[in-house]
Amino acid sequence: MIETKDLIIKKGEQKDWKDMYYNLWRHAESAKYMLWDVTTSEEDAIKRMERTVAFEATHPYAWLVYEKASGQAIGFAGLEILEEDICEQKAGSETGTGKIAQEGMTCEERVQEEMTCEERVQEEMTCEGRAREGIVCGETGVAFGPDFVGKGYGKQVLNALTDFAKNELGAKKFISCCRTANVASHKVQMACGFTFSHYEDKIDPRNNEPYILECNYKML
Repeated sequence: MIETKDLIIKKGEQKDWKDMYYNLWRHAESAKYMLWDVTTSEEDAIKRMERTVAFEATHPYAWLVYEKASGQAIGFAGLEILEEDICEQKAGSETGTGKIAQEGMTCEERVQEEMTCEERVQEEMTCEGRAREGIVCGETGVAFGPDFVGKGYGKQVLNALTDFAKNELGAKKFISCCRTANVASHKVQMACGFTFSHYEDKIDPRNNEPYILECNYKML
């Protein structure tokens, strides 16, 4: 569990399905700059929560975010690790683990099973440049429902993730990415001390629309 001034970041439970549905999953504006699909019914939210709990059980650094004041689940956050001297190049999408997506997965699940942002940054570097850099971590997506934005929660979560990566995992570098159109996320990353790395041309798998991904880094 990770705690900030206003938030608790921990593993989700099945009982959180209603909070996640009404606070986040049903809102198109929350999914706009992400790669997951909106959930349109309570029945689907229950099933989605089952998949979320199962995913978090096998991914140690994937969590839900809870607001202390209300006790509600209001979003999600996560990070991934890349060890030093890993020089294989991988192809994939915006967040996840680099595994091949399984047939029948939702868009969100496919994203979670694909390439992390830090892997893309590493792909841009030479193998020699990666050597001895140490552990690199990167966030695999942070999202809150519309009623919980503009409260400083994004900055709290990103700072908490970088602190966790440094203090608990011994990471030396942290990567965070956002679409160039997502001005709010860019401002959060800059406010947390990140530095620009590079842009990437991407395609949104939900609608085949192109977008530009901005990747930023912070030395820890």
